[in-house]
Amino acid sequence: MKLALTAVNARVVLLISLSLIVFIAGALRQADVVNGNMEASDQSAYMEYAKDLRTSRFQSVGDRNRMPVYPGLMALFYRPGMTDDEFFTAGKRVGIATAIVVLITSFFILTRYVQSIEAFSVIQVAAFTVFAYKAPYFQADILFYGIAFALFILMIELVLCPSLPRALAVGFLGGIAHLTKASVLPGLILCWVCLLTRAVSTNGYGITHRTNLTGPGNRQEWRHRLQSVFYAGLSAFLFLVVIFPYIRTSKERFGRYFYNVNSTFYIWCDSWTEVVTGPRAHGDRLGWPDMPPEKIPSMGKYLREHTSRQIAFRFVDGASVIRKAVARSYGYASFVLIYFCVAVVLLWQNRTHFIAMARSATNALLLVFLALNFLIYFALYSWYTPIVSGNRLVLGLFLPSMFCLVWVLDHARRNGLCFRVWDRQIQPSAISPFVLITLVAYLLLVFPEQISKMAGGH
Repeated sequence: MKLALTAVNARVVLLISLSLIVFIAGALRQADVVNGNMEASDQSAYMEYAKDLRTSRFQSVGDRNRMPVYPGLMALFYRPGMTDDEFFTAGKRVGIATAIVVLITSFFILTRYVQSIEAFSVIQVAAFTVFAYKAPYFQADILFYGIAFALFILMIELVLCPSLPRALAVGFLGGIAHLTKASVLPGLILCWVCLLTRAVSTNGYGITHRTNLTGPGNRQEWRHRLQSVFYAGLSAFLFLVVIFPYIRTSKERFGRYFYNVNSTFYIWCDSWTEVVTGPRAHGDRLGWPDMPPEKIPSMGKYLREHTSRQIAFRFVDGASVIRKAVARSYGYASFVLIYFCVAVVLLWQNRTHFIAMARSATNALLLVFLALNFLIYFALYSWYTPIVSGNRLVLGLFLPSMFCLVWVLDHARRNGLCFRVWDRQIQPSAISPFVLITLVAYLLLVFPEQISKMAGGH
């Protein structure tokens, strides 16, 4: 038995080592052959921010376009006197190392909820169809994907089972995520709203005996209600504590606590040209734009100047842009589609089981949180495509969506569920091996050439 276990462990170590070697080789290929222009994909801007932080002893205010966590990290690797080429090369190497840490951490997060084989298949898909392309770029994306995924899992746990440690973790990590990329606030607000919904729900805790208003059952119910309100408030408070030094400076210099040129102005522009000739040309990176108030982009101005039809078409056109960008991307779309189709078939063919699960008030609330989270972010990314298109934004949903899909497969396996295709019964446990086999084909036939040609910074 010990010899058998040793042999299995040796094969696992060999497989992981081989995977790591191929990943590093591919990422270095992308770094050395494809990513040779530091002016592309905001890289030089991140470099300047990092250098400013280091030379100012981390007192630089920044331009309120890029958040400070990633430049602060990269500032630790900058030495006065380094040339831009040296710093650029160091940043690419740090990006690869960061990707490895994020992948390993994400794997261990996944193994808390699904089988190791399922977690391993997801991480391999992520590594070779997303991270290998994006890691060797002087950008915050890879770091943000990892932090945002951990935050997503914590928010799920907080919605399902509110507790003091989870509330503190969501508030703290939410603040760090916000300071990495200012796009987590909608998800956090949705999480807090779900907690408050638990507090006002009549059956959110499964307590059905309410005839005695002063009885122990009712006191327990009110305690749970107040705890949900407390945890939501505590999480929001800690989030504000973490980001307060940053937003206080925003208020002092730019006039608003949550000032960010993207969410304050650019999101209400119809094109990048309008951005460049509008708020950007009038000093939005230095302070409030020096423009007539009626000319400054805002939600009110946009709604006054556009019809409901134009607004609707912006969402529709944006969704089409995202769909095309995903389909033409590094290769992850095919694997997401495999998991998605299997999950949909499993849900439909076993709908009685899953509908019964959804009747639980807590599970129903979680489903609402998940559905609205993905819908809100997809709508926001669709709306923003006239300014920024490509994969960078939507890939923030990649690990969360893969987690949800593979969880459906694992739940079906644990409950003895299966699905049928052309009268053939298929076990959910067969999907991850199939995905890994497909990934091997991708690595042999597509990856070597594509990693040498397709830029991952967009």
